[in-house]
Amino acid sequence: VFTVRNGVPTSATQARTDGTPFTVGTVATVSRTKGTDLFLRAARLSLDERPGLRFEHAGSPDLHRDSGFDAELAVLTREIPESGALTMLGYRPAEEVLPRFDVYVCSSRSEAFPLATLEAMARGIPVVAATVGGIPEQIDHLQTGVLVRRDDAEAIATWLVRLHDDPELRARLGAAGAERVRSDFTVEAQAK
Repeated sequence: VFTVRNGVPTSATQARTDGTPFTVGTVATVSRTKGTDLFLRAARLSLDERPGLRFEHAGSPDLHRDSGFDAELAVLTREIPESGALTMLGYRPAEEVLPRFDVYVCSSRSEAFPLATLEAMARGIPVVAATVGGIPEQIDHLQTGVLVRRDDAEAIATWLVRLHDDPELRARLGAAGAERVRSDFTVEAQAK
């Protein structure tokens, strides 16, 4: 049995170099499955500790058809304490938004083998991700990224604050994640 996983082009590697505020981001459809509510809860908890953080969510907002979830997200969005701390971007290609992120979050409740985490890792962005689906095949905890339990916004927030405060850890995880992608998850490696 041969497993062929997602791969990303090697040309996708580029680290963030601008001087904008520390930004935590995700690229995912707005839905329960993708944990949009968890991302927003983690944002609120992180902002309680570090008010200067900024959060960006890129993803289509109208595919889930769940008015109850929309109402829940509206409440969570209103709980974000600082104006401008959260931007819901709607659909944007990952290559457009990833270069703005200092840390990438995958708060999904269910995944297969997500491409966006690999794209973030390829750019040297440290990833905080839920231990679901194939994510543990991509990330070794505290070696190539950070793994948290499913449905744990508090753990996500704790790691976001820690990564904000520890640029050496952030750089080490980002570099190790990029190397992991270069060695195992390029299009060429998966083709072979």
